[in-house]
Amino acid sequence: MDFEVRAACDGDEVSRVILWALQQTNAKEYPSHVIERIGLSFTPAAIREQLGKRRVFVAVTADRVVGTASLDGNVVRTVFIAPDMQRRGIGRLLMAEIDRAARRAGLHVLIVPSSVTAEGFIPGWASRRCVITTMATSAPSSWSTISIYHRTAVSRRRDPRSRSGVSATASRNRLPMRLVFGTDQFYIRRMTSVKSSQEPEHPGPGRPREFDIDEAVEAAIEVFRTRGYHGTSVRDLTDGTGIARGSLYKAFHDKRSLFLAALEQSTAGSVQRIAETLAQPGSARDAIRETLMGYARRASAARGQRGCMITTAAMEMMPNDVEATALITRMYRQIQDLFAATIIRGQAAGDIPRRYDERATARLLLCTIQGLRVLGKTGPTETEMAELVDAVMRALA
Repeated sequence: MDFEVRAACDGDEVSRVILWALQQTNAKEYPSHVIERIGLSFTPAAIREQLGKRRVFVAVTADRVVGTASLDGNVVRTVFIAPDMQRRGIGRLLMAEIDRAARRAGLHVLIVPSSVTAEGFIPGWASRRCVITTMATSAPSSWSTISIYHRTAVSRRRDPRSRSGVSATASRNRLPMRLVFGTDQFYIRRMTSVKSSQEPEHPGPGRPREFDIDEAVEAAIEVFRTRGYHGTSVRDLTDGTGIARGSLYKAFHDKRSLFLAALEQSTAGSVQRIAETLAQPGSARDAIRETLMGYARRASAARGQRGCMITTAAMEMMPNDVEATALITRMYRQIQDLFAATIIRGQAAGDIPRRYDERATARLLLCTIQGLRVLGKTGPTETEMAELVDAVMRALA
């Protein structure tokens, strides 16, 4: 049997397939009251309205619509296959068309909030849960995701972004596999006793210049967060890291290279921390509140008054510094994507009202965590910060 994928034009046919799949297939996973509530969003009238707002595709055979999927911005929605046509590769065909449409639109991130029945639509898709949605998801093999699991692997690649060419080698039990979000890449590195690759393997007489790269970068973060980039001298960095000037230059070449390494590690750590918190078991609403409270607690602690390197860099370097702007902008985009996916999950579960636009709400949450960081400089109490978090959460009720 041959299937053709094309743009949808008949809302009645699309609605019929979705409602049938909900009643016959998804009803096995969710209680009846959930299915009934979801079905209200897929009436013929609702589908006709969607046709004007998003790209809706259908799979057709013998002039009959047997499957549908849609692309709403960078969010894949409404992937449904007629119950009598499942397990025939229709979902794969639809998602391949979504993939092509996303590429033509220049998208870098696809969010795929799906039910467990959608797993396996595309060859090579991870059969594990992904952090862009804590429901099981499928993503095209050409689109990468952040896994909520710390997949471990031995990495022996040279870091292409490190001017020192330091090799990121670590043990299987300690180094998470490279994390990728769309076409954006970041690393959570844990390297110990790493030498600059410019030094010989046997440096001869004298003490070899060996130190923990991550510890050096973490120490530099503490210096930059309090002094900013322009206010930090090389002497400040040598004092803060405990590394001699010569070794610091051999590893990082100059202050700017160390600053960018610190900023990259700081932004990557922020995204990872938010991703792990949002992926915790429980409701999406609770996950969002715990994420905000994490920032509230850190901002109200003693270190909150020392500021945040990312916020300081954003105020000091953007938009004139291209590299710093790219790192910070990427982090903001990733955080928004994580929040948006969690909101979608909450809306599907019924604990976040569907009337809220996930992208606009994600931007509100991003503004909140950045505001908490800035407010932390004034020395607020945790109670005061918690009140702000509660006010934001009431806005999502």
